[in-house]
Amino acid sequence: MMRENINEDTLNEYGRFDALKATVDRDKAQAYFSKMDGESLPPFMVNNRVEKLLTDFIFGWRLLIFLTPEQDTN
Repeated sequence: MMRENINEDTLNEYGRFDALKATVDRDKAQAYFSKMDGESLPPFMVNNRVEKLLTDFIFGWRLLIFLTPEQDTN
């Protein structure tokens, strides 16, 4: 998908974006986003956050999300 000329209208062409979203482990995503936000998220919010994260990544937006909420400075 990253090499294709994709825009918002063609993002889910042939169901590729839906297939990508289906590969996300929802429990791990919920744990990750909950830890990042410091509060538990309902499942529908997790789905929204996953979709936004993937969309931003595909369209090349600069992501300000790190793998862990606390960065080790040592």
